[in-house]
Amino acid sequence: MRSTVLSVSLSLATAFMLHAVPARADQTWIKPHIEACTLERGDTCGADVKCPDNAPYAVNGGGGMPMADPADHRVAMTMNLPVSANHWRVRWRNLGGKETKVKVAIRVLCSDDGSAWGE
Repeated sequence: MRSTVLSVSLSLATAFMLHAVPARADQTWIKPHIEACTLERGDTCGADVKCPDNAPYAVNGGGGMPMADPADHRVAMTMNLPVSANHWRVRWRNLGGKETKVKVAIRVLCSDDGSAWGE
């Protein structure tokens, strides 16, 4: 019984490996965009990052905050979205009462396929 199950499993695995799949669009993460900001209460920090000409469509994006001083800050990401076919926007806001120095990094996944944007 065990050899039969193994045989069927190998046959299915081989079938999946030989199955043709459609070509994926060329996608690439662009170099991180870095911003350094000093935020008072309610201030925002961030950027709109544009995709390059060879991959003009923004597919995904996001950001991180590799540095914040003081460490017990109340800075939060308040926006992370595409604002046009080739621009991604990420924003952080100081929700606390203390001045906070931050360094933020934004990355965008860009593609040469505009189908998600109806193009």
